[in-house]
Parts: sequence; structure tokens; C-alpha cells
Amino acid sequence: MSESCHYVTFGQRYAREEHPDLPNAHPDGWLEVWAESYDLARLLTFALLGSRWSNIHDEQDWEPEWYPAGRLATVRWADQEIAAGRVDAEAVTA
Repeated sequence: MSESCHYVTFGQRYAREEHPDLPNAHPDGWLEVWAESYDLARLLTFALLGSRWSNIHDEQDWEPEWYPAGRLATVRWADQEIAAGRVDAEAVTA
């Protein structure tokens, strides 16, 4: 199965305060998450950010024009070791 792109957005609170795990998080941008399924993208997002994010979109419902800051960073499921409990926040690339 090949990876597909999912788009994680952030709540309005991160327009005025720094995100504890992704300092450049902002409601005007998104985190790109590459994973084989929506469920794996969601799992990776929770592993990296806890519950400190707003929504996950897939290609079908994605409207990037609503997010003028664009892509803030990218993370790939294949680059992480979720099953072993080792998630590397440094693997999130801007």
C-alpha cells in the first residue's frame, strides 16, 4: 500500500501562543502527514502532538486556499517507529 497525504490543521489558540510540540504551528497553515491510511495518519498525529491539533483532512476534502501560511512541516509514517514507542519529533521537517 502506498502512502497518501493528510493535512493536519491547528486551532485558533496557536495564533497567539506557541504550540508545545511544533513551535511554528499556526491556524493559517498545516502539517503534512504521509501515511498509508487516515487511521495511521491520525495515530502518528496523536503520537507527535497529543490532542493539540484541530482536524485531519485528506485529498478529497482539502481546501488549501483556507490556509494562506501553507505547509508548515512534513512528517512520514515510514520515518517513525510508532509500534516500538519511539516517535522522533525531530523527524518533522519544515
